[in-house]
Amino acid sequence: MRDPLAEYRKKRDFGATPEPDPAAPIARKGDVFIVHRHEGVLKSWAVPRGFSYATSEKRLAVRTEDHPIEYEHFHGRIPKGQYGAGTMTIWDRGTYELVKIPTWEEALEKGELKIVLHGKRLRGEDSPRTSPSGLSHGPAQSTIQPCNWLASCSQPRSR
Repeated sequence: MRDPLAEYRKKRDFGATPEPDPAAPIARKGDVFIVHRHEGVLKSWAVPRGFSYATSEKRLAVRTEDHPIEYEHFHGRIPKGQYGAGTMTIWDRGTYELVKIPTWEEALEKGELKIVLHGKRLRGEDSPRTSPSGLSHGPAQSTIQPCNWLASCSQPRSR
């Protein structure tokens, strides 16, 4: 059985960083999202310019390795020299619903997510899509490697 957090574990020295060392996966009630503001199992994207509140704007969202569910509550400073070094703060949190495509796996495979966010700052429908270059699959694997997505809100958000 493939460890969905193998890449996360490989990139970190848990003796040198305060990031959570993932425990065994646990069953959870409800789906959550966390938006960390990062200076310098959770499905993860980095959104360098932040989320847009305008339906006409698209923002780059770079797919990163999955993070353990313990990351939901993580904030702190990752030391220099460690992967992802810098300050991590929780910018938003809430729940989400998948729309149109019922599972993450299918949505990621097709390169199209439709999600409704119920957060303190992010509320409403988002439609991140893969960039024109499409998904990058690992050699002889069915896992999706990091790639670029374009994130846009389908309905105007309130600030």
